[in-house]
Amino acid sequence: GEIGSITIATNMAGRGTDIILGGKFNIKNNILNNQENRKLWKKKHDIISNIGGLHIIGSERHESRRIDNQLIGRSGRQGDPGSTRFYLSLEDTIIQMFTLYNISKIIYKFGFKSNEVIENNFITKLIKNAQKKIARDRDI
Repeated sequence: GEIGSITIATNMAGRGTDIILGGKFNIKNNILNNQENRKLWKKKHDIISNIGGLHIIGSERHESRRIDNQLIGRSGRQGDPGSTRFYLSLEDTIIQMFTLYNISKIIYKFGFKSNEVIENNFITKLIKNAQKKIARDRDI
């Protein structure tokens, strides 16, 4: 939660851990200068809030949408600002195994080049549908 900090988590998305903007304010360690330390913490918290808060980067979609939602939930905790963005490859397992379409045909149809960034609602729907299919298959 500090400016310039990077935290790396596994696919469990840091469950049970809140990353507090400005760092954790520990009252026990700050008894002597409590007011001054609280003001300093509040200042750091406000600076981080004003520049957008905690930004989460996901490097792959999980088979379970629930796990993705847990990762998304790491940002914007307790009313603080935050954002999440996933960066995927069309070669990721979930896309290759569970999409009904030939990805290269989709890329060609929309006129994308092989290394071009793709932001497309159709591709997003393919991923969500793959996650739903996996969830249904596991319920059987």
